[in-house]
Amino acid sequence: HYSLTMQHIMAANARKTQQRFLSLCNHCVRRHSGGIRPRRSFLYMPVNNEKFVRKATTLDVDTIVFDLEDAVAPSQKAEARQCAIDALNKFTFLPRSEICIRVNPFSSGLAHDDVTAILSATNLPHTICLPKVQHADEIKWLSAQITKQCGSRADDMEIIGMIETPNAVLSAYQICTADDRLTGIVFGGDDYAASVNAIRTASNHELSFARNMTLINAKLAGLDTIDIVNINFRETEVFLKEAQEGFELGFTGKQCIHPAQAALAQQAFSPPPSKVEWSVKVVAAFDNQSSKGIGAFDLDGEMIDMPTVRIAQNIVTRAKACGLL
Repeated sequence: HYSLTMQHIMAANARKTQQRFLSLCNHCVRRHSGGIRPRRSFLYMPVNNEKFVRKATTLDVDTIVFDLEDAVAPSQKAEARQCAIDALNKFTFLPRSEICIRVNPFSSGLAHDDVTAILSATNLPHTICLPKVQHADEIKWLSAQITKQCGSRADDMEIIGMIETPNAVLSAYQICTADDRLTGIVFGGDDYAASVNAIRTASNHELSFARNMTLINAKLAGLDTIDIVNINFRETEVFLKEAQEGFELGFTGKQCIHPAQAALAQQAFSPPPSKVEWSVKVVAAFDNQSSKGIGAFDLDGEMIDMPTVRIAQNIVTRAKACGLL
């Protein structure tokens, strides 16, 4: 009787552990009408150029970011806001693509007018990206503006924040946990380098501390994390190597400035078939073993424990998001 009771307790505990791990693994998976939406590619496009907006309607890209910040000259900011409204209202994009508008930084004094204009559109974007975030209060301000102007119409609208300065790196956890609308963080490597007077190199070693601090804090908060941009869009091998490094570090995706880069990013941030096959096998075995109250177990000569199961479940979740399962 004692033995049976202990088996029941162990089995129940194993199920609870499994549910906790699955919850952690699926924390940041966002759904849309076509299924799960990944963020492997984060493609910037100037919103005040209709040619690029039309091109965007044909692109099979995870996240299309229409830019009101760096891509728009200071004298064209007001005109670009109307272009953003037109892009949202007049054009149709692939259903699986996330449509994001990057506004100007809060500190620029332009963000309020940008946000007001965007939220007046008939068709709202999925996401607003706020660059050069310095304090958590800036994320809270943006979330409050969305709620104030749109109410329940924008219940599903998300925020992506950009960490690009030393102050933001040191305040990363406070920023990453500022508001429930915040689902992603972008590390702006070039702006960060400029802010500390660093010299950009091919190895990116000058960014390593800030890049990893951003990643760690964003992951701690359960957020998607978008890696650095590479401005040499014709050097595909360099980009692919850098993207693969970001994938291995744990980033969700990569900033892109050209559609060719987006295709490469989606390749690099998708798990390889062999890993997907292994992960499916591990998760299936874990389901079977945990129902029997067994924790660690042997699978094809490998000792599988909880951290390994979590890695496998992460890969399965990512594979589903990428349409591989």
